[in-house]
Amino acid sequence: MMVEKSEALEIAKRYYLENGSQEITKFYDAEKSWIAFGGRPGLAKIGNSGIAIDKERGEISDFVLPSKENFELLKKAVLVETE
Repeated sequence: MMVEKSEALEIAKRYYLENGSQEITKFYDAEKSWIAFGGRPGLAKIGNSGIAIDKERGEISDFVLPSKENFELLKKAVLVETE
């Protein structure tokens, strides 16, 4: 089973709705996962953490910054349009 972009976006949207009515602000295609960041429009962000959605299993895990490993993953990831 491979989690496609549209399915990963739905997972992320549902996650952020259930966790504080946030919207997806950035969405990335990384090698083994989809990475989503959420927030509220117009609100300044201090620090940032997102979620990673495993492309194989669809499992959600925290994607915390700053983290050397996660910065490396983001550097190689491709920013994806969510509209």
